[in-house]
Amino acid sequence: MVALGGRGTSEAPSGYRTFSLVNPHDDGVSLDAIVDWLAQDGHAIERLDDYAEWYLRFEAAMRALPEAQRQYAALPIRHGFKEPEDPVPGSVIPSDRFGAAVRAGAIAAHGDIPSLTRDLVAKYARDLENLMTAGRPTVGEHINH
Repeated sequence: MVALGGRGTSEAPSGYRTFSLVNPHDDGVSLDAIVDWLAQDGHAIERLDDYAEWYLRFEAAMRALPEAQRQYAALPIRHGFKEPEDPVPGSVIPSDRFGAAVRAGAIAAHGDIPSLTRDLVAKYARDLENLMTAGRPTVGEHINH
């Protein structure tokens, strides 16, 4: 069994530890760059010039979700998105403990927290699409009741 902080054993770690899951790399990848990559890969993206309009749509979309999904939405922390932030290099949040746990458990393919790249974002988008369609019939497939 592989567990973050569990050193690859089935034993539960003593006490509680927190891990800041952030991109610690000063790679210059902004949310705009990620959105550009997704759009270039054929994902439907609607850009809005007005941040306030984006925020209103963001909140309305979360509130419109069915309750089963809304409970996992960012509604409780939406205030953190109310105003745009200036980009910062890397992360101001320390991720040393997370990086050490990833390296100790060899969780990542290369043994460390990966840098954000177009290929990694494309993989994550494919993985999300696969999760969203898991169990749903594909074109030409029929469901037997």
